[in-house]
Amino acid sequence: SSRVLWTLAVTQFKNSTHQEIKYDIQVGDALPDIVSTEVIIQALKDSGFEVLECKDLALDTEVPWSLPLQGESGWNVKAFRSSAFGRIVTMTGVWLLETLRLAPKGALGTLKMLEKGASGLVRGEKTGIFTPMLFFIARKPL
Repeated sequence: SSRVLWTLAVTQFKNSTHQEIKYDIQVGDALPDIVSTEVIIQALKDSGFEVLECKDLALDTEVPWSLPLQGESGWNVKAFRSSAFGRIVTMTGVWLLETLRLAPKGALGTLKMLEKGASGLVRGEKTGIFTPMLFFIARKPL
């Protein structure tokens, strides 16, 4: 199954910072264009569906969905890989492995792409322009 991620408001993409965040998410997560909730709802309606409910489930949680990507300060084994220091160690390790030809050529480029996506996701959540938790119920009228 493929993962589908959506934004909250396309109008916010008129801001250059929001455009950059959108681009980082798209490139870093290898996604096609990311569209607004309004576009999704209209596409469902245009396909003959009746939209019964649509909401961002992330708004109902106490813990931000991007927390695992944010990295924590201090020494926490679970959060090490997403901490600033952990990312430097990982980047250096992949560079070394690629240089020694123990990792395939392009591994470092792939890691950088994924890091860009992670950064975009965190920034998208913090600015409120992106959610991976858009929930909707739609039905085909009889």
